[in-house]
Amino acid sequence: MQYGKGSILLTSRAQFTDGSYDPHYLRPAMLALASDDISNETYFLLITSQVERYIAYPDEYFLLGEDLREQIRLRKPSLIKLDKVHKGKVSGNPTGGLPPQIYKAVIKKLGTYKEKHPDIIYDEIKSKLF
Repeated sequence: MQYGKGSILLTSRAQFTDGSYDPHYLRPAMLALASDDISNETYFLLITSQVERYIAYPDEYFLLGEDLREQIRLRKPSLIKLDKVHKGKVSGNPTGGLPPQIYKAVIKKLGTYKEKHPDIIYDEIKSKLF
């Protein structure tokens, strides 16, 4: 895997499987989960700093609050979006990473969310997540 599990990536226009590009340039935007060694693509979750969404939709996000912000090298509290696992070509440098216990908590909450909201891409990689 080009990026370690739980790496937070500073991305530069990632290309998604559908051919579209991430509209944000150079921001800590993705959490690496696994990679496809054949296509050289990375499976990832998106990160947003719009933490007010957590109040309305707590099941769809994992909160990286103020207590974790400095430890994982983010400028402000953020959310990991659990609604869709993405797969695409990613270029960029890791800007930080989740401690193993936090990564495991994210994967556990992702699994719980995907039981209720199935995702084909999640099904491809769920055995690689731990």
